[in-house]
Amino acid sequence: MPQTERIPTIDLLPFFSNNEFDSNDAKKKKIKGVIDQACSQYGFFQIVNHGVSAGLMSQALNLSKTFFDLPDEEKLKYSPVPGAPLPSGYSRQVNPTAGQNEYLLMFTPKSSFKNIYPDNPPEFREVLQEDDVGGLEVLKDGGWIPVVPIEGSIIVNISDVIQGAEQQQVQECNT
Repeated sequence: MPQTERIPTIDLLPFFSNNEFDSNDAKKKKIKGVIDQACSQYGFFQIVNHGVSAGLMSQALNLSKTFFDLPDEEKLKYSPVPGAPLPSGYSRQVNPTAGQNEYLLMFTPKSSFKNIYPDNPPEFREVLQEDDVGGLEVLKDGGWIPVVPIEGSIIVNISDVIQGAEQQQVQECNT
């Protein structure tokens, strides 16, 4: 039976090594190349040894499940402020953005922007158990590749933002 193709798994441990006697520059350069290839060929990859604790990841999943289990009326409290320049928040309506430039804004912790979330909703204190249901698949070359999650990994989806970009080179990050 032929082996099923999988999305790449990338180990980021060399980026977190503090050993001054073990130069990881060559390893880091190789990892950057693997990320470049994963982005251009798959649009997906998994990262391991990323430095995010299992506890924090579990808490994020639990809070997400708690939020999406809320009634629609409660979720709508988290909708963006009318006239917000970028799509954000929760909505059942599709907001077509064809022809618009989309970009990521990064805010430092000291940024001043209005907190639109209700104060300390009691529902966010509930702890839920995450199930292990799979189902994510990546379309590549007309076929579907199942994404088999590795415990503790983070799945990165850049979709077709970079994948298959015609006549463009994905530039390596040199930092």
